[in-house]
Amino acid sequence: NQEARSYLYNYLYDSSASGQSCIDEAIHLKDYQDFYKYALWLRPQGGSLLDVGCGVGNFLKQFKDNPAFKVKGVEISEFAVQQARLNGLEIIQADAMTLDLPPESLDLVSMLYIMEHFEDPVGLLQTVNRWLRPGGVAMIAVPNYNYLKILFTGPLCQLIFQKPTRLHAEEHLQNFTPKTLALAVKKADLIPLKFFCAASRPKGGQAIVALKKCLDVVIKMLFSLGFHLGGIHLLAKKPIPDD
Repeated sequence: NQEARSYLYNYLYDSSASGQSCIDEAIHLKDYQDFYKYALWLRPQGGSLLDVGCGVGNFLKQFKDNPAFKVKGVEISEFAVQQARLNGLEIIQADAMTLDLPPESLDLVSMLYIMEHFEDPVGLLQTVNRWLRPGGVAMIAVPNYNYLKILFTGPLCQLIFQKPTRLHAEEHLQNFTPKTLALAVKKADLIPLKFFCAASRPKGGQAIVALKKCLDVVIKMLFSLGFHLGGIHLLAKKPIPDD
């Protein structure tokens, strides 16, 4: 409920798993760099971009030397908003589901690892659809349940930890695979354009990080063969009438 979300993202932000991953820029730096490249590919001429659930603004900082893009963020956490504004970023403190923006006013909307935190992700996508101009694109990143269930609940996890584990159940309200994410996007009348495979996070000791890099090579090879186990990046377009 709203009260629980407010408590988690305000009072526990810097101690929650999600909050810590937003504060430590290095954890998602490769994602930020990849999404900046997607924005350049989609809109080489620049344009307007809103980052939903922008945290402390680490993704928006990628655009600081590119005046062709007019960027801003929306974030529910007062703590994160204050930190982002210290970097000179334009941030709206609000729940994205109730944010009143003019319809068809944005070229790009980014949502990096936030859809899994929403009770109604299709409703969020429908809201994003209203904000986007025809031909505008939603840029989405979510964890891949195909990978999470192997890593955190499968036999390998049981062997390593000798006990059942969980998928951040106190924070994640949804799990997605490429198939279910595509279905959610289509329900919101957006068109899936292209999937990408995210790199693993450089989190853990040297041995763990080295192992992740090796697994990344295997996961990328499998992705090229049609088997998607890595983190999910998806670009989804708002249709142009009569296109």
